[in-house]
Formats: sequence, structure tokens, C-alpha cells
Amino acid sequence: MDPLIWVPLLVVVVLMVLVIVLYNQLVGARNAMRQAKHGIEVALTQRYDLLTKQMQVVPAAVQAERSFQERVVEMRQARPAEGSSVSQLEQADRAMDRAQNAVQVTAEAYPEFRANASFVELQESVHYVEEQLAAARRSFNGAVARLDDRRQMFPSSIVAGMFGFGTEPMFRAQEHERADVDLSGLRDQVGGDGAGSGR
Repeated sequence: MDPLIWVPLLVVVVLMVLVIVLYNQLVGARNAMRQAKHGIEVALTQRYDLLTKQMQVVPAAVQAERSFQERVVEMRQARPAEGSSVSQLEQADRAMDRAQNAVQVTAEAYPEFRANASFVELQESVHYVEEQLAAARRSFNGAVARLDDRRQMFPSSIVAGMFGFGTEPMFRAQEHERADVDLSGLRDQVGGDGAGSGR
């Protein structure tokens, strides 16, 4: 057979193999991103369930307060559904933060409530789930970054364009998480202008 026929055939085979490899890498990156997003959904659902239980052990007098009830309603409306967008997950996270803050304010106002074993146990569980949620966010953002790298780098960018590979926005930190930490009261707590503040 004529070698001039083999050369173009070989080029076509190499290109097909390259497209297949790049496509599979893009699919793997997209699936990793989706799995990481599912991790956020799971952690938010666990947090929702724990906060709901925590709110149920709040004293009846507080449960009757309008502001507390508003937080409960807001949190229930924000329960994450499977397949939620990143924006919806962020909204659910913010609503749960506000609900958690309402529970914390309640605990500070009722010292005997803060000593309640059920509340303390639930609070520890919430903190644990919040750590899992933070890890899930980092994992998701890393997966989004890896997929974006593959989508933008040559030659996989061509394959991504051919097959319509999209991406998700990254999970953004909330305003209070981005703000500088206020340490103005720290000096008073450690003794004002004592040894810790001298220069």
C-alpha cells in the first residue's frame, strides 16, 4: 500500500485518540466538580437538620418571639434541594447562618439553656458539620478551577468548545468571612496597656 495513504490515516487516528483522551479528561473534571457540589448539598442538608433540632430545644418563650420565628421560616424556605444552583446553595448557607446566629443570641440570653446537654451536643454537631461544609466548599472551588483550567488550555479548549463543556461559578465566601477580624476589644481582655501592648 502507498505510504502517502498511511500518513494521513495515521494523522487522523492520532487526532481521534487525542480528542477521546481530552474529552475523557474534561468529563472526569466535570464529574469531580459535580461530586464536590453534591458534597456541599449534603453538608448543608445536615446543617439544616441539626439547626432544626437545635431550634426545637430553644425555650418556648423564645420560640414565640417574632424575630426567632422569622429566622425559622427563612431557614425552612432555604432548605437546599438536590440539583440546586451555586447561587441557591449560597442563599441557603446565608439563611442558615442567620438562623444559627439567632440560636446563639438565645443561648447567650439564657445561661441555663446554654448548659442544656441536648443543646450543647447539637451545637457541637453543628460546628462539626460547618467544618465539613467549609471543606466541601474548598473541594468544590478546587474542582471548578481544575475544570476551568482544562476548558481554557490548548488543545483541550477546542474539545471543550466542540462538546459544549460549561462550568459553575465558585462558591463565594460570605461578607462576614471576608471582613477583617476586629481585634479592638482584645487589648482590654488581656489587660489594657499591660505587657502585651508595650513596644
